[in-house]
Amino acid sequence: MKHLICNLKANFNLEEILDYKKNLDNLNDIENLIVCPSFCFLPVMYSKKFLIGAQDVSEYGNGSYTGKVTVRMLKSIGVSCVLLNHAELKNRKNKVLAKLKKCVKSKMPVYIFISETMEEHNYQYTNKVLKEQISYYLKNIGKEDYQYVSFIYEPNWLIGEKPLDSKEINNIVYILKKDLEDTYKHTFAIFYGGGVTLDLVKDLKESYVDGFAIGNNSLDVNNIINIVNILKK
Repeated sequence: MKHLICNLKANFNLEEILDYKKNLDNLNDIENLIVCPSFCFLPVMYSKKFLIGAQDVSEYGNGSYTGKVTVRMLKSIGVSCVLLNHAELKNRKNKVLAKLKKCVKSKMPVYIFISETMEEHNYQYTNKVLKEQISYYLKNIGKEDYQYVSFIYEPNWLIGEKPLDSKEINNIVYILKKDLEDTYKHTFAIFYGGGVTLDLVKDLKESYVDGFAIGNNSLDVNNIINIVNILKK
């Protein structure tokens, strides 16, 4: 079964997040679900039924870094993975790399968002651009750490718009995975995010896409139930 990552972003108060968790805990067969709430809600969202992930992490270790949350802190409260390089954070790639290095050093799995621009997509440079982004990160970590790295292809120029056609998504992911396997002799998981609909999930259920990442659509538990049910069939 493919994985589903839910990025809750900056939503919910304590009462609302507890109700949200209660609804999720009532579901069955959701072990492939990863929920990423705000930092302050990570401890209360811990569950034996699904995994919790962090929306970001500090590029620093312990020290005088007011307001930062480190990998060591996240691991101590049961966080299973970290999202890196979401478009809304506007991180420079060297900062993302520093965070990646901290994570893999501590054996913390990461999901790195990658994207092209609209112009690059229109000129059919998508796979070239995505591979260049991935290569920047991979050439700066050891081969033994590849196992902790996955990628989320989310074309940020489509945020709030309709997603790409399912056949195009599958083709992009297929070519990218093949190129990476040929180059790095490792099979990397690649997810799709951005405008994920039930129809898109149905179309990509039997595809090279390893899972899906949803943002605002994850705020309604019913949406999660519907996607999980499709993936389970």
